[in-house]
Amino acid sequence: MPSKLGRKQSADFSAYEVIVKKMEDLEREIIKLKDAILFRSECVVKPRRSSFRGSAKLLVSEDELERSIEEAESAIFRRDLK
Repeated sequence: MPSKLGRKQSADFSAYEVIVKKMEDLEREIIKLKDAILFRSECVVKPRRSSFRGSAKLLVSEDELERSIEEAESAIFRRDLK
C-alpha cells in the first residue's frame, strides 16, 4: 500500500507544479496585455482643433475667408442635424 500512496502524492505534486507554471504563464500574459494596451493608448493621436485662418489670409481676401468659414460651419451643422 505505501507504494500507491507515494505515487498519488507524486502525481498530486506534479499536477500542482503544472498548475503553478500555467498560472505564472497567465500572469506574464496579463502583464504583456496591460503593457500593450497602455502603449497603444499613449500612441493614439488625440484629435484637436486646428486653425488655418492665418495661412488662408495669405491666399484669399478677408471677406471671402469669412464667407467660406460660415458656409463650412453651416454645412457641418446641417449634417449633424440630419
